[in-house]
Amino acid sequence: MNKKKVSQTVTTLLLTALLGFFAYKQRVPAIASEQPESVIWRMVDASRSADPQRYLACYTGEMQRFLRQNLEDMGSAKFREYLSNSLRTVKGIAVSAPETATPSEKRVSVEYVYQDRNEKQKIYLRQVGKEWKIFRVEAAERIKTLVPYGTPVAD
Repeated sequence: MNKKKVSQTVTTLLLTALLGFFAYKQRVPAIASEQPESVIWRMVDASRSADPQRYLACYTGEMQRFLRQNLEDMGSAKFREYLSNSLRTVKGIAVSAPETATPSEKRVSVEYVYQDRNEKQKIYLRQVGKEWKIFRVEAAERIKTLVPYGTPVAD
C-alpha cells in the first residue's frame, strides 16, 4: 500500500469511530447528569409506548411493588392497555422545577392538560444510585378551566 492509501484508510476508520461514538452518546443518556424531573418524562414515554418494564423502572419502593402486583394481577396485555389509555386524552403536560424535600428527595408538581380541565398532581422523587425514581404520588387535584383547550381565540 502506498502512503496515500494508508492515510485514506486511517482517516476513514477515525471518522467511522467518531460517528459511532456520537451515535452511541445520542442513544444512551448520561445518567450521572440526570435531572430529577427527567423520570417524569421517562414515565410518560413508557406509558405512551405501553412498555410495562420501562414504566416500572421509573418507580421505587412501595409504589413499584404495588404496580408490579397490578401487572401480575392484570396480565401483560391488560396492563399495556391500561398504560396506553392512561394518557390518551392528555393534550399537554407541564412539569415544575423540583422542590427539595431532603438532599435525596424532591417534590415535583405536574399539571396534565385535558380538553375540558387540568389536573395538578404532586409527585415525590427519590435518588436511587445515580437515577431518580418516583416513590409517592398524591391524588390529582382537578382544576376546571375557564376556556377549554383548543378554543379559537377571537380577534
